[in-house]
Amino acid sequence: MEISEGPDIILDSSVWIAFLRESDSQHEKAKYLLRDLRYTAMVVPEYILIEVATALKSQGYEEVAKKFVVAIIREEFHTFLPAGELATSTATLFLERLGDHLSFTDTALLILSEEYRVITFDKKLQKAIKRAHPN
Repeated sequence: MEISEGPDIILDSSVWIAFLRESDSQHEKAKYLLRDLRYTAMVVPEYILIEVATALKSQGYEEVAKKFVVAIIREEFHTFLPAGELATSTATLFLERLGDHLSFTDTALLILSEEYRVITFDKKLQKAIKRAHPN
């Protein structure tokens, strides 16, 4: 699990999906993590909302996906972060980076790790964050 520096936290889709799917191998880890972070300011980027909802629905968890979307849009637990200018920065970095196999969403999280604490179970994203923030 990777935690970069920043005042607010962004959970990668790998964490949300593990938390929302009891059958996920990382479910217990995600459950305890979210319990520990329940009083911490969390931000959900638009890309994460899309990725989590899409993954859950495609895996047969449509109702769970819908509940997640409703909770985020209503900002019941989190601050929703629309893509806005992030899209351009992400596209630029996505096109520049070679060989790291980061998805577009992971590239956005790499950019956001400059301002936010990013928590992920994704090994490739963990390595990219560590390289970007060696301290």
